[in-house]
Amino acid sequence: MPVERTQPPAPPAQIAPQKGYDTAPRLPKLFTVEYPERLHGSGIVGNVLVRVRVSSTGKIKDLAVLLSHHAAIEAAVVDKLLDVQMEPATRAGQPVEATVVLTIQFKYIQPPSRFYANDGVRPYAMPKSSDDRLPAMLQYDIPPKSVLATLPVYPHDLAQHGIEGSAQVAFIVGKTGRVTETHVIEASHPEFGLATAAMLESWAFKPARRNDQPTAAYFVKTQMFSGSDRDTALSDIDQNLLKRAGQPDANLFALRDLDQVPAVRYRVAPPYPRTLVQQSLQEAVTIEFILDTEGRVHLPRIIDAAHPEFGWSAATALARWRFEPPLRQGKPVAARLRIPFEFSPPKITQPAAAP
Repeated sequence: MPVERTQPPAPPAQIAPQKGYDTAPRLPKLFTVEYPERLHGSGIVGNVLVRVRVSSTGKIKDLAVLLSHHAAIEAAVVDKLLDVQMEPATRAGQPVEATVVLTIQFKYIQPPSRFYANDGVRPYAMPKSSDDRLPAMLQYDIPPKSVLATLPVYPHDLAQHGIEGSAQVAFIVGKTGRVTETHVIEASHPEFGLATAAMLESWAFKPARRNDQPTAAYFVKTQMFSGSDRDTALSDIDQNLLKRAGQPDANLFALRDLDQVPAVRYRVAPPYPRTLVQQSLQEAVTIEFILDTEGRVHLPRIIDAAHPEFGWSAATALARWRFEPPLRQGKPVAARLRIPFEFSPPKITQPAAAP
């Protein structure tokens, strides 16, 4: 069976950052990204758009994912770009710092018939038509399209005891393409519902349209949490770390044991939970996680959160972060760390007064 991976070796399309540069930053000619192992057989393909700031020496200083159809693809691109050496932009013949948007295309080398079933190309496709029973304000002619999709965090304590289950969450995609409301309809465990709602609130869409105008749209998402689910099954690394985390001699080092605090290389901000917006709360939460020898985040766990919605929002965002590898006596080790997040009420723009 052929290995599923990106097509070599054509470099991604690149968009010039702005006028005034002789050349834009460029990736190496043989740059490729391996197709994520957890998605083998899923048929998920498409483009990933990434905005990067490239220093005058060709190092990526800032990275933001603008479009990705699945979190595993996002992770693969981020891991590759964080270690790549780019050709810097030039102006007047000299290397300079610049920002560029890269388009990285993922393809299968297997026949299309294998992966077009169940709309695997777009794993989170919305129904083509809206429910006639919904209010007119939630009707659409063209459904929203997923632009950025994340994964739910498998609740640590439930995963540790091998507990599986599901959650059903209703949500509204607003006119801007952001999720504006979530409501847990049912969940086999409350944590599954909170994790699913936090995932949905981190998604971004191209909004639905009605009469050629953006409109809100209502949907219900059923999320499974099990070892056989594509999106929530724990990887071999996760399972190994989960087993070690429960042992006194786990060989997971604390911050005090490390040579220095691991620096963050890629971060995303957690959204303010939509269910708490009207309360205008300000709160700090603490998330524990395991950082592996490559600087990847595993098994984020809420340690302190007066309102669990804040904790799940923080944990969902943290799962996407990347750090410098934790070092002990100069060697990479796995570490159990904690990080605080602070939430402040979002600023609400008031409509302009009538003249």
